Amino acid sequence: MIGSAKILWAYIIFSVSGNQIIFLVGPLFYFYIQSLYLKKFSISKKYLLHLILFVIAVISSILSVKYYSLDFYYNKTMFYLDLAACVQILVYFILTIIILKQNGKIKDIFSQPLYSKLTLPRLLYAGYISLWFFESAVFIGWDLMKSLGACKDTATLLYLITFLFVNSIVFIGLNRSKLFSSAEKYERSNLSETGKKQIFQSILQYMENYQPYLDADASLESFSKALNIQPAHISQVINEMFNQNFRDILNSYRIEKAKNLILTESHNNTILRIAYEVGFNSKSTFNAAFKKHTGLTPKELKNQFKVLQ
Repeated sequence: MIGSAKILWAYIIFSVSGNQIIFLVGPLFYFYIQSLYLKKFSISKKYLLHLILFVIAVISSILSVKYYSLDFYYNKTMFYLDLAACVQILVYFILTIIILKQNGKIKDIFSQPLYSKLTLPRLLYAGYISLWFFESAVFIGWDLMKSLGACKDTATLLYLITFLFVNSIVFIGLNRSKLFSSAEKYERSNLSETGKKQIFQSILQYMENYQPYLDADASLESFSKALNIQPAHISQVINEMFNQNFRDILNSYRIEKAKNLILTESHNNTILRIAYEVGFNSKSTFNAAFKKHTGLTPKELKNQFKVLQ
């Protein structure tokens, strides 16, 4: 009996604590948007402050069950936690919109066609808004109207979407090395801020004027020779100011060029010829890079463009 009671208690604690994962949604989404649009973003200790509400929610849930009852938790504590979750999600939505506005990305996120290269952030925003909608529905149905039966399916959807959303953000973050890279990576670099800006402009001009990315053999070393700049400095500027690595920035330029070719009606080249023309060595590599940067395959983009004509 004692063993069963311990198992039941552990299950209850796990359950009420797991309900508070909703408080991670706002901070994680905020971190992700910052990592996309702030040039010098990196996770530091100060970002732990964003997790305070999650910690408070977990502790208050456990204490409510331990010193009062499970009924007290669901009928009293959850009212304030659900309300706080609704407000928190809305606040972080506003904060991310401020970031987009400051960086001139509002129209890119919400006004671009489906084949925009910003498809992933737009999908995440759709998921984020859906989370707020379901959390608000749970608060209204469960906490205000006390309509537990009508709220059951909504709550189930909320927990499912929250689980998928949080795991998606974590997965994306783990696959974006910059998100968790330390600010000390280039701590010993002798490159000044002025030097970074000069190199940044040099890279931009080189890309625009000479289109070196169209060369399938383009490399960090070839850039170094052409610009007469140390490879390490080029790599640092690309990481810090372009928010990409060298291969990604090459591919981003290549994909933009390919998109222009695909969406030009007079351009009748096949997908394979376009792939070679913009600097890729194989169709499979081109398709993978294209999908990564646009969310679509070249063929899907071409078909969508035809539909819009």
